[in-house]
Amino acid sequence: MREGSLTILLTLSIDAMGGDNAPDMVIDGVDAAAKQDSNLRFLLFGDEARLNAALETRAHAKAASEVRHAPDKIGSGDKPAVALRGGRQSSMRLAINAVSNGDAQAIVSAGNTGQEDVTFPASFSDAFSVTAVDVVDILAPFASYGSDVD
Repeated sequence: MREGSLTILLTLSIDAMGGDNAPDMVIDGVDAAAKQDSNLRFLLFGDEARLNAALETRAHAKAASEVRHAPDKIGSGDKPAVALRGGRQSSMRLAINAVSNGDAQAIVSAGNTGQEDVTFPASFSDAFSVTAVDVVDILAPFASYGSDVD
């Protein structure tokens, strides 16, 4: 982004361990975004060894990213709300905190695929969410619904 002659960088906080096929699928997305826009920076939260290994084959993502280790794990079957309260060092919680602390301007997370409860960054009071529409402004089938969407 450019504002006058000043280049403005946007830092995104990434829950790199969220969703199916993480972290590889997430890092593929980071690589594509970094290739498209050189003003993007990424804070990647998750298993440091796995993230560094994934970055080795994705040059654009590697150049634009900083890895921050998140030692706690939230399993796909875990109740997310309970896991996040107990897992203060999980990739999702640390990614949310980075925005709250001013280290990043936005968070990207696929959330948790927990079987009993569903949670995502916007379910926390210090985060907000936007949703998605299709080409005719109909809420996309993969979009977030309800009062947690701002």
